[in-house]
Amino acid sequence: TLDFQDRRMKILHIYQAWHEEQHYANQQLTEKSDIYSFGVVLLELISSRKPETTADNYGTDWNIVHWAPSLICKGEVISMIDPQLAGKVKMESIWSVADITIQCVEHYGVSWPKMQEIQVAIQDAIKIEKRSEANNNIS
Repeated sequence: TLDFQDRRMKILHIYQAWHEEQHYANQQLTEKSDIYSFGVVLLELISSRKPETTADNYGTDWNIVHWAPSLICKGEVISMIDPQLAGKVKMESIWSVADITIQCVEHYGVSWPKMQEIQVAIQDAIKIEKRSEANNNIS
């Protein structure tokens, strides 16, 4: 397993590959870069995959930032989620997190959400799951 610093460097490597030119040139890490990094972590959590890996795992999309959003945009979120999550969580809650996550890893930072928006999406997903649990307990 990668320690925290190695993991952060891998995420930064992906980030640097796609971040807006002015931020990359200045080597500045900002709240926006944190949003991108958090988006990569969310993709890892949803899919249970590493951010960067061999072509065998992602096909023509060489990293998680290309692979997952392309599936989400095609409406194929079920094919990218961790098999251990499938059937255990509501698709509505997965979509709530997936929608905000692809915004976090967009090519241009101007379309990245604020951390508060990410928090609301995650809280919405949690509410969906709690509502589902409550309905199951009543049955």
